[in-house]
Amino acid sequence: MSGYTDGWNHTDDIWNSSDGVTWTQVTSGEEFLQRNASGSVVFNNKMWIIGGGRNIDESYYGNSYYWGDNDVWSSSNGIDWECVTGNAGFMPKTAHSVCVADGKIFVYGGIGYYDYPIDPTDDLWYSSDGKFWTLVTWNLTGTPRMRAKALVYNGKVWLLGGSTCASPGSCPTSEVWYAD
Repeated sequence: MSGYTDGWNHTDDIWNSSDGVTWTQVTSGEEFLQRNASGSVVFNNKMWIIGGGRNIDESYYGNSYYWGDNDVWSSSNGIDWECVTGNAGFMPKTAHSVCVADGKIFVYGGIGYYDYPIDPTDDLWYSSDGKFWTLVTWNLTGTPRMRAKALVYNGKVWLLGGSTCASPGSCPTSEVWYAD
């Protein structure tokens, strides 16, 4: 689902495969898909896209910048998409972690946008419907990060690695955290 090309152009396509070898494009041209570093999960028999970054052309200022979103989209077939909410309540995010556990979608960390001095966050949000989001109100890892990998294994939610600063390729961490 979406992403960007080698030339840093954002894509707006979705592909599927039954074997991981042969791929078929199922949709293209959806403006909302023009993003990268979004979160995606399968939850309640639907595919979900949460946040992500995209280039915004700001012709008034004569430049473009990279901005994160906090919108949430779902689809039961990958072709027809519904905007569940245009504002999930958390700050606009890109390079965040997303996973499903305990009947909820969880969104962790990330950053809002690149062209301003925004540091990664250490916030964790959850939703049982994708529309209404709740902030978990305790200190998580103590180390804000982006691009960490979140997964569920053996009944625990794991958070692996990531970067502790917004500079691409900088400040990697090999920390591993889990929660019951």
